[in-house]
Amino acid sequence: KGRKGIEPLGAKGVYILKTPQSVEEGRLRIVNDLSRQKRADIKKKGEHSDVIEEKFVFPMLGGRNIGKWVVKSNEFMLVPHSEKFVYGLPEDVLSNEAPDTYCWLTYFHDELLASREKNGKFFNPKIHPFYRLDNIGPYTFAPYKVLWKEQSGCMAAVVVSTYCNSVPNADKKMFVEDKTIVVDSKVLMLGLDNEDEAYYVCGIINSPIVVKIIDGYAINTNRGIDVLRYIGIPQFDSQSTIHRSIASLSKQIHELVKKGKKYSELEKQLSNSVKDLYCKRKTRP
Repeated sequence: KGRKGIEPLGAKGVYILKTPQSVEEGRLRIVNDLSRQKRADIKKKGEHSDVIEEKFVFPMLGGRNIGKWVVKSNEFMLVPHSEKFVYGLPEDVLSNEAPDTYCWLTYFHDELLASREKNGKFFNPKIHPFYRLDNIGPYTFAPYKVLWKEQSGCMAAVVVSTYCNSVPNADKKMFVEDKTIVVDSKVLMLGLDNEDEAYYVCGIINSPIVVKIIDGYAINTNRGIDVLRYIGIPQFDSQSTIHRSIASLSKQIHELVKKGKKYSELEKQLSNSVKDLYCKRKTRP
């Protein structure tokens, strides 16, 4: 199922960070990127710089950071959530696990609470922390993701995994351990546990034959979460020769694009494999 990326609820200029600086193992100096902010109250509060725990700082991709088959660049985002606490770590838990992160967020307490109350889906200040984000679930932290732009003149998807494996010129010394990538609300995603399945899905929706179909029905420039449902992608089967072929071709193209090499012949092969996939499915008794 396709999902929208993380929704900051009017406080993008708080959660999106300028490039953090490592000051010691496990700790980063962060500054919020106020250039991404529209709400006047948060803009008035200004930038806030301090040293916090790295635990809830993640590499983030927005629409500007991705293209077809490729990650171009990245940003960073503070995400005080986990797979266990998908509605945000309770305040007592966050203040215990990452006290400096909690203190940093408290600087924006009133502004964040106001933006949650105005824009949050089902936000309840009695049970949810004032820094809760929307559109977060276990899929947010999946080890592999297929991403595509919500707004694009042409369908453009890419497979990502971790920061160091997916982002060009990643700072490998920033995090103690390599981190999964999160995405913002202008990117649609499918979270998966299987690498081959991710390349398989991306190979199908990026194949020239399917791109023509998606671009043919998409309204204006909008390519939403329903892309996967409309295309009706057969469930990945690791024993299927066609499925493995699509995954392999997709992975090869990703690698060629990273190196700036030509891949048109492989795309032709990919389209033929995708055509075979759907023809075989259609003729199956």
